Amino acid sequence: QIARRRRPSALRAAMTPSSVVTSASVVMLTTVSFGWTNGNMNTPAPAMRLAFGIEPNDAEPWREVVWGWCVSTYCLGALFGCFGSPQLADRLGRKRFLLINALVFVTGALVQALAFIGGTPGIVLTIAGRMIVGCASGGATVVVPAYMGEIAPDNIRGALGVAFQLVVTISMLLAQLAGMPHNLGTKEGWPLVMALAGAPGLVQLVLLSWIVESPRWLAHVGRFHEAQLASTRLGTASPPHYAELADQGGGGGG
Repeated sequence: QIARRRRPSALRAAMTPSSVVTSASVVMLTTVSFGWTNGNMNTPAPAMRLAFGIEPNDAEPWREVVWGWCVSTYCLGALFGCFGSPQLADRLGRKRFLLINALVFVTGALVQALAFIGGTPGIVLTIAGRMIVGCASGGATVVVPAYMGEIAPDNIRGALGVAFQLVVTISMLLAQLAGMPHNLGTKEGWPLVMALAGAPGLVQLVLLSWIVESPRWLAHVGRFHEAQLASTRLGTASPPHYAELADQGGGGGG
């Protein structure tokens, strides 16, 4: 009889609520953009350098420095994104932050794609676009794993952490393959490789209304009733004091 009583509860524990699957899938689109921008300048580099007038083995060393800036400003932007995103995510909420971050990805991808004009303007646009997508990537690195850890039930929290790394790696591989010379790594095709970094962000902008806000953040800002409702939707254990504080009037919006 004891075994029979335990079986339904064990089955419920093994089931993942659809709200968790939906929220994690939508948020993972940011991870796709992050992985894509990590790898989308490697294989199409020869075509890009030709468009910018920065030939490999050029006799003028400063041209290599310029190309180095085209690539490495991504890391500088990511540094700013990593430092600034925790404060923004705590102030705005995870959901609103991810909306803004998706917009930043789309903007940076479009700026990079506009570099097809070539020459010095193309170099400037590439450096600016890499800085912008770098900021968004830094934000994704910090906030996406935090959000997924806050919404995930105990039985899949580790799996979602692994999924983040796996999606980044697969996205990097796809970007590298897309930029090969026999694919899109050509004079006409490389701007599309840059632009595709914003495609997941566009989809995410449409679907973000479907995700559930982090119960932990809602409780942090005093919206305890909403935190309790979010925990119920996600199937996560809601701390008992959420209900108590909501009954005391701590469920106001913000």
